[in-house]
Amino acid sequence: MTTPLLAILGPPRSFTTVVSAMLGQHPQMYGLPEVHLFGVETIAEWWQQCSEATFNMDHGLVRVVAQLFFGEQTEENVRRAAGWLQRRAHFTTGLLVEALAERVQPRILVDKSPSVVYHVETLRRVYAMFPQARFLHLVRHPRGHGESVMKYLRERRKLGPLPQNHWLLHLAAYPNGDEHAEASSDIDPQRAWLALHWNIGEFL
Repeated sequence: MTTPLLAILGPPRSFTTVVSAMLGQHPQMYGLPEVHLFGVETIAEWWQQCSEATFNMDHGLVRVVAQLFFGEQTEENVRRAAGWLQRRAHFTTGLLVEALAERVQPRILVDKSPSVVYHVETLRRVYAMFPQARFLHLVRHPRGHGESVMKYLRERRKLGPLPQNHWLLHLAAYPNGDEHAEASSDIDPQRAWLALHWNIGEFL
């Protein structure tokens, strides 16, 4: 089966969610939340990655499975969806995407997980799994992107210090590393904007 897939490529804070929601309204498309499937090879690895994340990385995929395989996103169905995914830990992530595509066919899956743009190898994995996929490179102006990152960082810090491995610090200090970003000048979103778009450009 050919899996119809459109992958939106853009760093976090680039309106990927808005664009995915807009495209998902089209009767021939199905917009996914952030499922973060392409960073690893198997669902077992995906669960491990979720357990180490500083945000609820599993929520998007669990909600999709609850909706598509159990009819709606009730608390009970979300628990059932998590079990469904646990029982398929041996699946490759590509096989899981195929399972989602089968449930929505003939509609096109729209994936908007910003985590794919941090490594060119991850982008190449998407293409290797789905050579018929289409890619939409979404570019937000660097100033607007940087202001959005810094505003979000200020708002988040009102809740207390961020863990050193927090995804937001990782974005703000990328590619220089985030281990000292809370107290140093390493935070510079324009470097991240350039580096992440460079990854996308190299892949494309």
